[in-house]
Amino acid sequence: MDEAAGSERLKLADFGLGKFTRAESAGARRGHCLGGTPGFMAPERFDGRAANRASDIYGLAATLFALVKGQPPFSPAEFSSDWDALAAAVREHSAPSADSGDPDLDRAIALGLQAQPRLRPTSAAEMLNIARGQPPRAPRIPRWQRWVAAAALVSIVAAVGIFAIANKGAARETLPEEFTDQRTGVE
Repeated sequence: MDEAAGSERLKLADFGLGKFTRAESAGARRGHCLGGTPGFMAPERFDGRAANRASDIYGLAATLFALVKGQPPFSPAEFSSDWDALAAAVREHSAPSADSGDPDLDRAIALGLQAQPRLRPTSAAEMLNIARGQPPRAPRIPRWQRWVAAAALVSIVAAVGIFAIANKGAARETLPEEFTDQRTGVE
């Protein structure tokens, strides 16, 4: 905690960096050298993607989980140093519940351990707010998905408009005489 600067800031550092060095590891097959403590690494890091805010949130959640349970959510010891099996477990399975006794803290940890980065809280402050009982924000929708949805909506509106214009004359021809104004011919 940085109390001298007048703010509460939590800083975590990982001095126990482990590296995948086996040629058959997932990252090595793609020419990546991965760094991180395996039991605390975000799923995307096993794929060789760069560390970012979302992977830091995963690491924070894994650290909180370890503080509560005494081991990381996916312990490398369980996989007998089989990095591919550990990577698959982290990517494909939900982390076990922290069962801290505080449902809000458990929810903050569970959200931080989501396999998909966009489903995780966006900051440590948001995780703290969730742990304090505030609702999490809605998951981010990637920009490209918003553009696809907008394009689909525009296409549907255009198709309905074209259909209505094309069938306007046909609709007049099929109306019974009692629905037309005989004086003006307006329907």
